[in-house]
Amino acid sequence: MNNHGEYPRARTYVPEGASGSAWDFEGGFWFNAIGPYLEEGRRFDQELVSTGPWPQNIPFASPSIDEDKHGWGGAGIDIGYNGYLFPAGSPPTSRVRSINIVNPSRALLAGDAENANGVGTWQIGVPGSFVESSIAFRHGGKANLLFVDGHVDQIVAEDLEDDEFVKQLAGK
Repeated sequence: MNNHGEYPRARTYVPEGASGSAWDFEGGFWFNAIGPYLEEGRRFDQELVSTGPWPQNIPFASPSIDEDKHGWGGAGIDIGYNGYLFPAGSPPTSRVRSINIVNPSRALLAGDAENANGVGTWQIGVPGSFVESSIAFRHGGKANLLFVDGHVDQIVAEDLEDDEFVKQLAGK
């Protein structure tokens, strides 16, 4: 497979007039789109989630399952993807190329994430909206982040008080 230096969208939209869900098209979600590049090449899909056992059989599944907090029978994705790298209003089939990201060593690609209810979430931003409050500080008050250039680093919550730092994280 060749990605031509392009990143997948956070979620692939169902083509107009098509039947099915986002699970059925172009890998569906970012974690499925990169599945073929993983050593195991597995997809996180509704069938795997409903049949289990997991998380061992599902890439990016939460290592600590809390059925009261996660959907799909207790499954949870706790790695959020920065969908904000895509401009607001961009066509649902558009891609972002790595060469178009201004500062790849400071732009967030993915990291520890949860929503406002403390539930793992698969996105930190969507086109037009970067949601820094979705970053989860679950490692002794730190969050593990993967940056566009491929390096991984940890941040603390206080880092998000710096507006310039957050702007760079968003990829702007």
